[in-house]
Amino acid sequence: MSRKMIEQMRAEKRQAAIDARAGGATAGASNQDGVFANMAKQVQERTEKLNIMGDSMDRLGESSANFADDVSKYVNQQKRKALLGGEYFPSQSTI
Repeated sequence: MSRKMIEQMRAEKRQAAIDARAGGATAGASNQDGVFANMAKQVQERTEKLNIMGDSMDRLGESSANFADDVSKYVNQQKRKALLGGEYFPSQSTI
């Protein structure tokens, strides 16, 4: 094992010991309260993740709507140019 891995294992052991001491202070709570607290925490985390996903989907919808509007404007502009005799494909040069 490398020196880095050994140091990491020592750090994890120290953290586990610190957590065990901190857990001993709250050992008076019943096991059932811990289970419900854990479940409540998981529900809260899932709710936060769903809210983030909902916000992302809202932004995606707005972006899609803006893209559709831009495409529609561009198509209408090209139609107007074609009807008025303007250059239909401005990026193409005549040879």
